[in-house]
Order: sequence, then C-alpha cells, then structure tokens
Amino acid sequence: KNEREYLSANAAISGFIYDDWSWDVSLTLGNSTQDLTINNELRSDRLDSDYNTIGPCETDNSCPEFSPFARPSQEVLDYVLDSHLTKTDVTNSAVTANISGDAFELPAGPLQIAFGAEARYEALKYDPSELWQSGNISSSKTPMDADRTIIEAYTEILVPVISDVALIKSLDVEMAVRAADYSTESASFTSSKFGINWAIDDSWRFRSTLSQAVRAPQLTEMFAGQ
Repeated sequence: KNEREYLSANAAISGFIYDDWSWDVSLTLGNSTQDLTINNELRSDRLDSDYNTIGPCETDNSCPEFSPFARPSQEVLDYVLDSHLTKTDVTNSAVTANISGDAFELPAGPLQIAFGAEARYEALKYDPSELWQSGNISSSKTPMDADRTIIEAYTEILVPVISDVALIKSLDVEMAVRAADYSTESASFTSSKFGINWAIDDSWRFRSTLSQAVRAPQLTEMFAGQ
C-alpha cells in the first residue's frame, strides 16, 4: 500500500521598467510525504534454509511446525510473515528573480539581455522500517536525512547580426552562461551555450548550438546507503 500526499504553493509578481524591460519574482514551496506499507514480507530470521522455524520462539520452545510439503498453518504464517511501514518526506522551496529587455539598438535590431538568480532548498528524509533496516527480509535499506541549498545566477544575450539582406532574413547569435553553487559540493558549476540562428526566409531556418552542461547528483544518489 502506497499513500502519497503533496502540498505546493506558488506566488509571483511581475512588472515593467520603462517600456523595454520586464521583471518577475516568484516563490515556490512544496512538500510531499509517502507512507509505504508492505505486507506479508517473509522474515529470513524466522525460517532457516532447512525450513525450520527459528528466532524468538526458540527461547520457550514455542516455534510452530512447518513442512514445505504441506499447507502452512495460520500460526506459521503469522510467525514468518510480517508487515512494515516506511516513511519518506521531501521538501523543496525556491525564490527566483529575472530581468530581461532590450539593451540598445543595433543595425539588425535590438540587443536583448536577460539575467536572473535563483535560490533553492532541498531536503529529503527517508525512514525505512526497523525490519527493513535489519536486513531480515529480502533486502535492506539505510535511513537518510539530508538537505542542501543551491544558489544559481545566469545571463543570456541575443545579438542580431544581419537582417533583411539576400538569403538572410535574420542572423542572430545567442550566448548564455549559468553558474551554480551547491552547499554539498566543494566547487561551483558553470554551464554555457553558444548558438547561431539563421532564418533564410519565413519558411526556412537553421539553428546550431554548442553547449556545455553539468548535472549535479540528486540527494538520493549522494546519501543513499550502499
């Protein structure tokens, strides 16, 4: 049985600076919880390789008898099968601010700039059942309680190079760079992009992009037990 609950809230405001520049600020909050109940899990600490019931019942000789050649009694099933509950709690929040507009006019059109920043918080708490942690079933899990903050900033520029000449309705150069700092990492990460957008006419357009991106590991990849 898998029960999930998710709560999210978002607020945003935006406006204009003069006529050619716009800005926006947003706040996002989110939390999800998951309760995973697993029933009828066979306990390896209650049944040995010879199909003999073992464990706590041995202290007072109360172990129910089991034979692999006969239907198990309810007493045996109640003893060797178990249910357990695992809880997961995930929290995310982010504050984002962006500004974009036309910096100045070039012969082929306005040079457009956008820049902004984002701050995020991520937290993950994974609490497997004691039975799952013990390893006395088919697998074992390790608890996890981790969080981190992420600060990012970016800049994007679109430069119109040529427009309205033979075979070139427009030729634009796009450049972007994004820097990210993770509280869980010793170094910051930088991603970049350089692109060319060539429109021959309204029907034909060619794009070429060279980019470098960095993927940061998820909290589960960093802190999950082996």
